[in-house]
Amino acid sequence: MNRNRLGVAVLTMVVVACGTGAPTQTAVVTTTAPATASPAASAVATASAPPSTPAAATATAAAATATPVAGPVVVQLADSEYGQILVDAEGMTLYGQVLEGASGAPSCKDACLDSWPPLVVSGDYAVGEGLDPAIFTTVARDFGTQLKAGNYSLYRFVGDAAPGDTSGHGAAQGFWAVIGPDGELIAR
Repeated sequence: MNRNRLGVAVLTMVVVACGTGAPTQTAVVTTTAPATASPAASAVATASAPPSTPAAATATAAAATATPVAGPVVVQLADSEYGQILVDAEGMTLYGQVLEGASGAPSCKDACLDSWPPLVVSGDYAVGEGLDPAIFTTVARDFGTQLKAGNYSLYRFVGDAAPGDTSGHGAAQGFWAVIGPDGELIAR
């Protein structure tokens, strides 16, 4: 049996084994691909998983490598006054900086990180229902691996006290904004 057929068989067994209960969709993204995988095969998939809390939700398969992987949901969608926006696992709003739009290079460094803590991931992670895992990538920083949506590195704002707060939107003369499900900044 060649590698692709074996992978499909393993993926099928995992989905069947986890198919109890009402399915929910969770996308899995792995930040490390096997040495034999092509860049396009950097494990991105959608799989059915039993319901669980958003912070603890995990998925069960990665189709690109056909190797089951799981990781915590680190980004999900939430409704806000700006429409649906990206939030972290605890429901805290995630922001992007306008300056990163063209280059995609992180622009918040040094003292900036005191007010705008980055969303750091390690190993495998998942994105929540309704999100396209293809828009998420990572960037190596001196403090770890930061998650990105589209061209925007993801940050929280220390001025937000509770889930649903969006006080960082429009901050610093409009250089910060909430991010929509498509990985694009939402204009004020």
